[in-house]
Amino acid sequence: MQENIDTLVDWKQFYSQYLPGLKTKGDELHGLCPFHNEKNPSFGIKIKTGQYKCLSCGANGNAWTFLQEYKGVTKEQATKTIFDFAGIKPPEKSQAKKKPAFTVEEYASAKHLDLAKLQEYGIKNISSKMSIPYMDEKGNLVATRYRHSLSGAIKFSWQKGSKVHPYGLWQLQKAREKGFIVVVEGESDCHTLWEYGVPALGAPGADTFQSRWSVYLKGLNVYLYKEPDKGGEAFLKKICVGLLESHFSGQVYSFSLQGYKDPSALHMESADSFLEKWQAAMNMANKLDIRIVSCLAEKVIADQPFAPIKPDKWRYSESGVFGIDAEGRDSKICPIPVILTRRLLDIDTGTEKLELAFRRHGKWEFIKAEKSTLYQKSKIPELANVGLPVSSENAKEMVSYLFDMESANIDFLPTSQSVSHMGWISKEQFLPGHAGDIVLDMDAKRAMSSLVNGFSQAGSFNEWKNCMEYVIKNPIAQMMLASSFASPLLYIIGHRNFIVHVWGASKGGKTAAMKAALSVWGNPERIMVSFNTTLVGLERTCEFLAHLPLGVDERQLAGDKQEFLDKLVYAVSAGQGKVRGDKRGGLQAKAFWNLVVLTTGEESLAGDTSHSGVRTRALELYGIPLPDEREAQNVHRVTDQSYGYAGQLFIKRVLEKLRENKEFFHEEYATVYKQLQERFQGIIQPHISAIAISCVAYYWARQWVWEIPEAQAREEMVRMAVSTVELLSTAQEADYTDRAWDFTTAWIASNDERFSSSCHNEQYGHFDAVKQQYWIVPAIFKKVLAEAGYSVSRVLREFHERGFIEAQSAGSGKMTFNVMKRWKNNAVRMIVINKPNDTQQLTIIS
Repeated sequence: MQENIDTLVDWKQFYSQYLPGLKTKGDELHGLCPFHNEKNPSFGIKIKTGQYKCLSCGANGNAWTFLQEYKGVTKEQATKTIFDFAGIKPPEKSQAKKKPAFTVEEYASAKHLDLAKLQEYGIKNISSKMSIPYMDEKGNLVATRYRHSLSGAIKFSWQKGSKVHPYGLWQLQKAREKGFIVVVEGESDCHTLWEYGVPALGAPGADTFQSRWSVYLKGLNVYLYKEPDKGGEAFLKKICVGLLESHFSGQVYSFSLQGYKDPSALHMESADSFLEKWQAAMNMANKLDIRIVSCLAEKVIADQPFAPIKPDKWRYSESGVFGIDAEGRDSKICPIPVILTRRLLDIDTGTEKLELAFRRHGKWEFIKAEKSTLYQKSKIPELANVGLPVSSENAKEMVSYLFDMESANIDFLPTSQSVSHMGWISKEQFLPGHAGDIVLDMDAKRAMSSLVNGFSQAGSFNEWKNCMEYVIKNPIAQMMLASSFASPLLYIIGHRNFIVHVWGASKGGKTAAMKAALSVWGNPERIMVSFNTTLVGLERTCEFLAHLPLGVDERQLAGDKQEFLDKLVYAVSAGQGKVRGDKRGGLQAKAFWNLVVLTTGEESLAGDTSHSGVRTRALELYGIPLPDEREAQNVHRVTDQSYGYAGQLFIKRVLEKLRENKEFFHEEYATVYKQLQERFQGIIQPHISAIAISCVAYYWARQWVWEIPEAQAREEMVRMAVSTVELLSTAQEADYTDRAWDFTTAWIASNDERFSSSCHNEQYGHFDAVKQQYWIVPAIFKKVLAEAGYSVSRVLREFHERGFIEAQSAGSGKMTFNVMKRWKNNAVRMIVINKPNDTQQLTIIS
């Protein structure tokens, strides 16, 4: 009979006899709650079933519980009243099933709680239910809530006349001593947390928090525990609304337990590790902006990344974006949903962008765009190139929709700081890996997307470290690896940019050594570029890398464009790009960078006509970086699979040292630089400086990344410095002398008629066919060398040391390269050049 009662009772008439003033709204009755004092109606009754719920105090149940609580009668008496009202005969007592009592003992056993402590909180058995007293801060009883069961349709009810309060106010002093409080839903989570000494306050229901309760939280950091369901979302939002209305000024955080519904569930399943897991969850808490959380709309699409407030006259759904006219009719302006998700503020330029999301093919895509693009109907169609369905046909409507959406969410749209480059953001933040919440705005550098994706981690860190041990054994490859670690330190120390150019015969492991160096930071195949580029392209790459090393492979691709190479050296080492016009008008922001450039090739970077500035900016190392071809192939293999770990670990330690002592790196670098300068006085200052910073970077990397002892790292650093200087000296001398000799032989060959007695123009000298020597007038040869940019004294000295020219004693142990010869019946001094060997043939004048 009871299951058919809804068809026999007019619930509207039934409740109206007890609660005059009820108003009908749809299929519900609404009025003031009879179970607590209120001015604004929050009590609702289902007309069809007679079930009720108060949105304010949480009271809920059906006609039976209503009569029990409102009239104070037993369930049997309530049944008789309802049946009498319906005009039906009550069932026999023998047929009625008596509901079993719910006790404190049952509750303690089910929740694994200490019975004695629950009784200390005043919880006790009363009639067929458990009574939970609500007390104020002084311990005075202010309300009583009953718990009827662990689960089921009727779990809780309030004692008649009770005014809803938060649970646990008498425990607030413990929270103030610790400086924080956890707000949970219900009493049982409070009981659990109190057993572990965690200060907690309970809201009686997900939507019961009232703004006046904020006073209890004043001066505390508030942690809101969010259960993983819709009730958890409502709980979070309701509290944030209350805190906002009361102008709460403290810090508010939100967190959850991975794999557990609530603290009670964790306690029952994993009591031994409760505190460890609980603290870990609190450490991961997200700081909330209560303005944003309290004003966010409900999600329209289940998986949307953000739920913005919908602007007037517009709506969106899975079907697209719609405009709504004055009569409420809508028309589609876009075939897919489009929303704004956040605002981006560029740290470097102060410019602002908006991120919008649109859903295609079952997933959300994101675009970051300047407002000048989004809010101009002539420009917004440009976004069609990245997937947004916008054209000249719907551009005007899309601009209006997005503008109105930003206006509606102007105070609540999440804001993130952004940068459009890698490397240092400040001396406390670095990309990749150490930038906190700062966003890399890849849309600003769309052409750099391949590079961006290259700065990642993959494979085995240990396998990478083991492979690098072979690299370190080879001086040239070791220097390249060290310079890669040194690149981020240039900014910290204030060191200028420099280039390390490794050149020599093919199949010398140059590319493998380059990949080893770049694999410190990411996938070397993705972050390496070639000489087959433009100056503008390289400048933009440098701007994006900012403080990470630039790797440029295969110098021979530049061919004989020496002027281009010289400009490249000056451009990348200058550390700033040219001021260029913007396609939208005005000037582009000037680009800056501070990094090490690693280059390789089969030829020298500097040419015969290169200015000395090119050579001072580049460490040119001639030789074979990785001589064992099999080992070089292994380096290729390992760096293709394992990369990106060392750089982030290195920067982590750099940041730690900076926090300990801001002058640490300056002091270490200055010490090494001074020692190298005193020991190698023949090396120019820019090269000594570049070697010094690479050495100290290597010294720290070996300790921090490979974890070798400090003494071993220092010994390796000293050996590396010496071997690099030797490589540099040999390469510089050989390079310079070879170029001067090539120039000389070419000059003589192109002027062969001027060494003949039959010459009708000015003679430059004489060819002695017997001794196979060229006699050149000193003034002429010295002028030619000087005009070509060579040091005359250096060239003559080194030519003599190699046996290219003769010399005579000038007395007092000195030598002169102006040798006395008899020419045209006169004794004259000449520069005498011996005939070159077979590999350096000159035209022989007969």
